[in-house]
Amino acid sequence: MKKYIFIAVASLLLSSIGCSNDDTQGAEKSEEKTEEVISKAETEEAHEEEISYDPFDDIEMDDIEGWMTAGPGEYSGEDVDMSLLKQEIDRWPSGLEPDEYFRMLLHLTAEDFRPYQQYLNETEVVFSDITARPGELETDASQNNETNLRVQVLLDASGSMAGQVDGKVKMDIAKEAIEEFASTLPEGAEVSLRVYGHAGSNQPPGKEESCTTTEAFYPFRHYEEDAFHDALDQVSPTGYTPIALAIEEAANDLLSSDNDNVENVIYVVSDGEETCGGDPVKATEELVDSDIQAVVNIIGFDIHSDERKALEAIADAGNGEYFKADNERELKETFRKEKTALLNEWRKWQTENLTTSREEQSAYLQESRELQSEALNLSRSEQTRLLELSRYLQEHQEADGPSVRNFIRERSVSMRDYIREHFLAIREEAREQGLEMRDKVRKEGLEKREEIRHRDE
Repeated sequence: MKKYIFIAVASLLLSSIGCSNDDTQGAEKSEEKTEEVISKAETEEAHEEEISYDPFDDIEMDDIEGWMTAGPGEYSGEDVDMSLLKQEIDRWPSGLEPDEYFRMLLHLTAEDFRPYQQYLNETEVVFSDITARPGELETDASQNNETNLRVQVLLDASGSMAGQVDGKVKMDIAKEAIEEFASTLPEGAEVSLRVYGHAGSNQPPGKEESCTTTEAFYPFRHYEEDAFHDALDQVSPTGYTPIALAIEEAANDLLSSDNDNVENVIYVVSDGEETCGGDPVKATEELVDSDIQAVVNIIGFDIHSDERKALEAIADAGNGEYFKADNERELKETFRKEKTALLNEWRKWQTENLTTSREEQSAYLQESRELQSEALNLSRSEQTRLLELSRYLQEHQEADGPSVRNFIRERSVSMRDYIREHFLAIREEAREQGLEMRDKVRKEGLEKREEIRHRDE
């Protein structure tokens, strides 16, 4: 640590004391002046000894982690009194090197970046393990009776459902298959039947009514054979195909449950794509992204090849499946209880693990972004204050202001580059691990569901 003691004048005055023993008055004056200079020099030396520029004195300019861990100066934070800092600068010696003034400024008013470096040092990106696979569903029938399962069937009653497959009306085939499926749901499960396309007509004058109407013919409750049959019996194929609206209103139906521990499964039975201008994929994405834990499956009944992709896209958006049913046998096969139950368990397993992965990844991303933003703002605020003080130094202490400011800018810019790089590295690692885990879950879930769907073929 440098000390700046100015005693040359004192030495000259001391030597003049012995020049004339006869001139007592002059000697006394000289002695008084000498004592005054010595006292002033001692005061300046004592003040110098009070100031310590560590740990900033020994940090190399390219040692960014050193700057991050150096700790705060004497005066830091949002409410620094600039007039007080300038008073401190007024006490500094003049004519020092720019590097010395730069480090003295840091000792005076550097900010504290240690919490951000600590986060960078201690943060380890670790995701939760994948949960246990559905392995007991087929052998433990008692679990089916205890499942909090809600199943909603969205039935297409557009005019095209009046067509025939193998000599039988498609609507009649669909009703039989849905009724058989509902009757085999686990005891305690709730089922709902919502119909779309049954209002208005399939001609332009009736389009508006058809496209703005869906109706819960059987609101959520336990399956009751007669009531469910009567509900289906009221449905007649009539109008257009507002699939998006049906999915939006199905979401409202699902929100009616007070039980958070519930599995929601939607089956959309349709013989064609959306014809009312809605966006069923967007509606499905909004449903999946909401607090409703649901999957959306599509049963394409006697679908034309050019419409199949549109329905498959809905199933993909709903983390569900697209089932192809070109005839009565295939439609009923789709609703088999054993196959559906196990498929649902694997969907639930996949959804839970995908959700956990996304939530944990999001937590890493959000926290790192917030801390990075704080650190960058702190650096900019510190730089602004240091630059202002450097100009004051230049005016009052004969300092080389431009050189001091170059040091300030070099340190500040390097620190911000370091902050961006290292916080970004945490986010990239979180994304990489999250994507890897989700790809693994999707692949396994898809393989298992494919195996289940084709086991009887």
